[in-house]
Amino acid sequence: MGSYVDIWFIHHTLSISLFVVTLLIPFTACS
Repeated sequence: MGSYVDIWFIHHTLSISLFVVTLLIPFTACS
């Protein structure tokens, strides 16, 4: 059960970080 939670947590964190990166790309490109 712990491994399943770890996999879900890692997948959720990667999805959030990927979403944040896609949001930050225009700002970094402008500056």
